[in-house]
Amino acid sequence: MKTLAIVKKADGEVRRISAFQAYREERFQGKRHVYFSIYYPDEEMTLVYLKNTKTAFFRYKKGSNFAVSKNNSPDNGEGESSIHYIAKEALSRLTKLTLVSSQTTITAFVSGKATVEKRFDLENKTYFADVYFNLERTEPKEYRYRWYDQIALEICITHKVELEKAADFEKNIIPLFEVTLPKKTCEKFDLDKAKSEYSDNEIESRIVNMQKMFEKQIFGCFLSNPFSMEYLEMQRYKSEIDKFKSKRDEIYDIVKNLEQIVEPLGIRVADIAQRVEPLDVKTIDITQRIESLDAKVADIEQRAEYLSTGGTGLCQGQENLLFENDHSILDQEKLFKTKCSCTELQYGENTSVGKKDTKRGVLVRLSNWIKRVLEK
Repeated sequence: MKTLAIVKKADGEVRRISAFQAYREERFQGKRHVYFSIYYPDEEMTLVYLKNTKTAFFRYKKGSNFAVSKNNSPDNGEGESSIHYIAKEALSRLTKLTLVSSQTTITAFVSGKATVEKRFDLENKTYFADVYFNLERTEPKEYRYRWYDQIALEICITHKVELEKAADFEKNIIPLFEVTLPKKTCEKFDLDKAKSEYSDNEIESRIVNMQKMFEKQIFGCFLSNPFSMEYLEMQRYKSEIDKFKSKRDEIYDIVKNLEQIVEPLGIRVADIAQRVEPLDVKTIDITQRIESLDAKVADIEQRAEYLSTGGTGLCQGQENLLFENDHSILDQEKLFKTKCSCTELQYGENTSVGKKDTKRGVLVRLSNWIKRVLEK
């Protein structure tokens, strides 16, 4: 049984269609199509709908070379059930995917419109994914880079995805999430099997209700959860950044501890500086006094040296001063003697002898006195 076919329009456009979608368009919308095989585009197919199981599928027309074989394509199976179609349509209308797998929850925001029955040619094989999304962003954001902004969803009702298909998706870095629908969920949203007839509104109503359920959470598991090369490189850089941040935080802690130690020391240093400032003034005053005392000591030392050496050790200025003092003393002595001589002269004039030889005697005595002075 084939669940997919293609429809060729008059303008040459080719549209892929699922079996139950084809049945819905024919039964309720009055559309009639000619269906061809997705694997052999020139081979015409017919649509079959089974009322009792609410299942639709395509099969090759009688007389076709492919009609005798059940294994002539990878699309063999039980056909497309109504619940599978409803789930696929509901998922394709979502704009945000909240994927829950084991202990992991990933939120993916859809970019553009989803593709139903997306074709993949991988490892020389052809696969179809029930719903395919391009992603705008994810939370955590790393998955956007990890998955190359894409994800494919497969719906599991009775048959799980083949391991070979999952492996080929993984190898080609295409994430594949298998959506699990429990039996009770299928019974709640599926068409009433007891009814042979139902309206298109009933189908649409079930699609809308299942969409609301998927908008909350989508439970399942990752069959393919690959790593892009860019993501691995980004993880390496992230690891280096984390190490740097850890080292930086350690340094910050050390600096903080040092600040706590230094802060009280800074207060103490300021207090000491305030105390030292007046001491500096006192030190300058003491220094000036010491310099004055040093000058006096030097002067005393020079005088002592002069006394011990008989004056030979004095400087020229000091010797001149002493010489001047000595001459001053001599001059005073001479003046005293002159006064004495003048007194003698005066005294001589009053004597009887002097009166007899006044002029001559005065001149003789004056001459003798001058000689004595000059000799001294």
